[in-house]
Amino acid sequence: MANPIVARSLNEIQFWSRIMKEHSLFLKLGFTYEQKDLIAEAQYYYDLFERIEEKLSRFSLNSDLRAVQAFNTEVYSAAVHIWAFKRKILDLTLRCEILTNNYPLLVDHTSREAAYFARRLKELNEGVLAPKPDDIIKENVFFLKIMADHAKFIGHLLDPSERKLVAQAREFSHDFDQLLFQAQDLDSMRPQSETRPILGQMLDQNKVSTKSLRDFKKQARELIEECRIKSNIHPLLADHTFREAERFLEIIDMYEAHLNAR
Repeated sequence: MANPIVARSLNEIQFWSRIMKEHSLFLKLGFTYEQKDLIAEAQYYYDLFERIEEKLSRFSLNSDLRAVQAFNTEVYSAAVHIWAFKRKILDLTLRCEILTNNYPLLVDHTSREAAYFARRLKELNEGVLAPKPDDIIKENVFFLKIMADHAKFIGHLLDPSERKLVAQAREFSHDFDQLLFQAQDLDSMRPQSETRPILGQMLDQNKVSTKSLRDFKKQARELIEECRIKSNIHPLLADHTFREAERFLEIIDMYEAHLNAR
């Protein structure tokens, strides 16, 4: 039987390394022509995570735990370094030292995901399976913020003439902002708020809204791929946000299973 740390480590690396690689591409596409150093650095991280994906293919569920832990450490270093690169871009942008097509919130968004990835790898090497039951609220705060950001990005990157889709994106943005505020309120009430009924209600609400957003993203992805709507959304970005919604739903399911097993 596969070691659960091995299985979870490979799963996290498979999902998040692809996300990091795609972040590198999106940031690169957002730089202006003269920002050659930043373009080259983004390409470096794209290539780095592509090599990580290639190395991942050599592992299996039967791989030695120590070898996987060493790989986790290697990928952790890559995640920390791309986090620093993203924060550097954010700093340069907010100081008006560079002007790019990358929204500051988007850069911050990608850096939060890099920090999350690095933290998960560190936890796994400490023997903590994903994520700890006590972190249900914090995990939802993280992903609700990600989903709220996605809705805002979609709304801003759609052509203004796509009025119905823009309005839908704004509705999702408002919905997830409210869910985020609720989760933050519960977080400030911890540990007293960590009761089964309260956590169950939070997961129920988040699941319903995330499924709706996931379906909206799927529809948008298909429309973009078929060139049926006007937008500045790269088809890969549409798929990228769809996969992250699917990931959040998987985590909600995992937490619901944990609560039901109590």
